[in-house]
Amino acid sequence: MPTDTRANLLADLRADAESIPALLHALQPEQLEQGAYEQGWAVRDLVAHLASIEWTYPRLLQRAAQPPPTESTHSADTAAAATAAGSGMGAYNARQVEKRRETPIADLIAEFSANRQATIDAVAAADPALLATAIQSYGGASGSLVEVLRFVAIEHVRGHLRDIEAAR
Repeated sequence: MPTDTRANLLADLRADAESIPALLHALQPEQLEQGAYEQGWAVRDLVAHLASIEWTYPRLLQRAAQPPPTESTHSADTAAAATAAGSGMGAYNARQVEKRRETPIADLIAEFSANRQATIDAVAAADPALLATAIQSYGGASGSLVEVLRFVAIEHVRGHLRDIEAAR
């Protein structure tokens, strides 16, 4: 795994911005219905998941730029977020996939691409000190902002691409 630096993160984000849409556009219609993930998701559902999560990554930079919450507000915020989420991250993901159930695959890929570009732009514009800020992702990954971004935007996404490849 590359050293966690802005340059390495940006290189991987940019590489995936090119390779992921190409891989997804190459999927045949019958491949979209293949089972691909433990939640019973088909390939199409994983593509919807990738499209639906990408917009959250620039928000991690916004969160890291805010002053850290006090322990009492952090606990209250965490409890409120869990309640609002329905049953946590899994319920949120299921809702987002369902919301995109009828969306054409080309539109899902375009959504991913536009949001990936926003992620690239946000990382490129970020103050280097911000990238060293400790943060926790919505799904619970923690570390420096650049480490968390690498995990969620690169490793997590690539893991789902491996799921898609295995289903093909």
